[in-house]
Amino acid sequence: MGNEKAVMAYVAKMAEIAATLEALQNWTEDHGGVSPDDVKWENVADANEVLRILNQAAMFIGVVPEEA
Repeated sequence: MGNEKAVMAYVAKMAEIAATLEALQNWTEDHGGVSPDDVKWENVADANEVLRILNQAAMFIGVVPEEA
């Protein structure tokens, strides 16, 4: 196996992706740090932009998210 460095780099990147996904999960569980009484249309727009970017990433890797 002559690709040990590539494997190590790939595993490291996958760990970074996992950490980012965990941070995103924590963010969503906290409702983006916005309490229900403080929600404004700007928060909806921000959440929509985050969703758009995440959907782009999902499409890039060929993952189809389940319907919410």
